[in-house]
Amino acid sequence: AYRVPLILTGPGLPAGQQLDQVVSLLDLGPTLTGLTTGDAFAGHGRSLLPLLRGETSAWPDEAFAECHGQRFNYTQRILWQGQHKYVFNAFDEWDELYDLAADPYEMRNLAAEPAGRPLLERMAGRMWQIIRETDDRTMHQAQYGMFRFAPVGPEGVG
Repeated sequence: AYRVPLILTGPGLPAGQQLDQVVSLLDLGPTLTGLTTGDAFAGHGRSLLPLLRGETSAWPDEAFAECHGQRFNYTQRILWQGQHKYVFNAFDEWDELYDLAADPYEMRNLAAEPAGRPLLERMAGRMWQIIRETDDRTMHQAQYGMFRFAPVGPEGVG
């Protein structure tokens, strides 16, 4: 799991808080815009201000990211849901699926185990939904000759 610290301070933000919710870099745009102008931010992501101000107890336990890897021209797609992390590697045949509560150092890849298949398919399906929702053309309309598809294809998800 990626645990990148974020420290925010400013008027109206309580001091000394530590929050453990799953957030994304996409959330910084709406958060900083809200802090500086009070305006809404058009784009993906959600403002962290309600969370920081204690105005909400319900917070999504999902985050999605892409990582531009070291090999080829492909990117990885990563989905966190609750205690699980799914990594789609388009450049090879090995996806990754981890239970971060039981395996915080990501040593046991559940994607390679038959018992992990239902979760793998569910998370791959959600990945394709997000790819469509965010108009990620590098994945949804890919023309890569060596492209390997996920366990669940883009058209197989409602």
